[in-house]
Amino acid sequence: MKKLILLCLPLVLVLVGGAYWYRSHGPAGSEGAETNKMQTLPLHFGSLRETVSGTGVVQPHESLVVCAEVAGRIIRLFKDYGDTVLEGEELAHLDDTDARLKLDRAKTAKATAEAGLKAAQATVEKAKSIQEAAETELDDAKKADLPRTQIRTAEAKIKAARAAVTEAEAGVQVARDRIAEAEAAVQQADLGVKLTIIRVPFIDRASADNGSRPRAIGRLLTGQETGHTPRQFTILERKVTLNQLAGPPAAAHLFTLSGGPAMVEVHAQISEGDIGRVAVGQDAVFTVSAYPDQTFDGKVVEVRPIPVNIQGAVFYTVLVEAKNRLDPNSKAAYCLRPGMPTSSLDIVYAKHAGPDGKGVFLVPNAALDLPLDEHYYAPGAKERVKPPKDFRVIWIKVDNRTARPVHVKTGPSGRYFEAEKNQDSAYTVVESWSPPGEEPSREEAMKNPGSLPELVINADPPKKSKWSSLGNVLRLQ
Repeated sequence: MKKLILLCLPLVLVLVGGAYWYRSHGPAGSEGAETNKMQTLPLHFGSLRETVSGTGVVQPHESLVVCAEVAGRIIRLFKDYGDTVLEGEELAHLDDTDARLKLDRAKTAKATAEAGLKAAQATVEKAKSIQEAAETELDDAKKADLPRTQIRTAEAKIKAARAAVTEAEAGVQVARDRIAEAEAAVQQADLGVKLTIIRVPFIDRASADNGSRPRAIGRLLTGQETGHTPRQFTILERKVTLNQLAGPPAAAHLFTLSGGPAMVEVHAQISEGDIGRVAVGQDAVFTVSAYPDQTFDGKVVEVRPIPVNIQGAVFYTVLVEAKNRLDPNSKAAYCLRPGMPTSSLDIVYAKHAGPDGKGVFLVPNAALDLPLDEHYYAPGAKERVKPPKDFRVIWIKVDNRTARPVHVKTGPSGRYFEAEKNQDSAYTVVESWSPPGEEPSREEAMKNPGSLPELVINADPPKKSKWSSLGNVLRLQ
């Protein structure tokens, strides 16, 4: 028995040693190999942007309301949702029967007033003739040396004739005033007929200081003025249908137009704690759920001073101007449409691209100070785990099982928007490396971004194989 034990002991030692070697160097994925995994993200070289986040809704870049100024029944519609129209173009017709009757009455009243003027002018001529006859009679009486009584009678006739002339001239002025009043009534009635034709109004918008964005202020033109080029609008909403009664005060709103879909505005809500870092001219980045793979760029054009209260929290409205783009699936439509809520919205208040503006090294926040298990240490890693003062540790992947520590001094934290989809977009700037020489080459990073090392952001807990359990049992024996 002792001889048998002595003969088997070397065999057992060989088996245990083989199991240990297989555990350490066996192929990945085999039953006896470790199945531990490290999750990684690449070190990036680029620009970091510090942002404030908010929510927003896409709105037209410029909106215009078309109203009816007179009441009437819709008898014709020329345009519908989504149609493109120009200033001055007809949109709808109201029933103008009543308006034309008023116009006819006004024209009749004007003709009557003109006839009254002619009658008043004839009365003036008649009164002047009587006055001339009375003056002649007085002259004859004086030449004939008639009695004083007849001369006084002739003088009285002259005075009465002059009063009649004055009265007749006043009648002429009254007739002329009636004609002017009748002409105004004709113009008003004619305007009523014209207002039954609903047109796109002519708008003169005041430009912003940079000349890029039509502001809300402006003026309504009565027609196409010299030098004014008709602008194009898109119909967003039609509020009336055929045979519907429309007009002020309750049903005056007929159409809502937008100034074209190529530009949009995002009305963003920024919390009171972040609004102090937002200013006009800052860049903004946002996404919408309809196109989750696309990022849209914009610029802050207005910060409104009056807050809004949403469920007890205070927010300020910030207007972000953005260029729209055509839908990749339908070249005739645009991606951003009024009413779309933003999935994410970030306003950039600071950028970090290095002293030369070409970029800085960016570390994922998840990789900083990761408490990596000793199981994953590369040779010599244990002596370098603790970083020097003011430095932090990151772990660079060496192979599928091991990583080595590197010390970095970090700067501002923010977001790296060029990160790939599904990656953590929270990054921190690397200001320096310890010891010098650990950092990758800036030139190589710019030429070949794929050459940058992978950083460990998470690792599975170490798993013991069946062979290691057998070794523990043997050691206990």
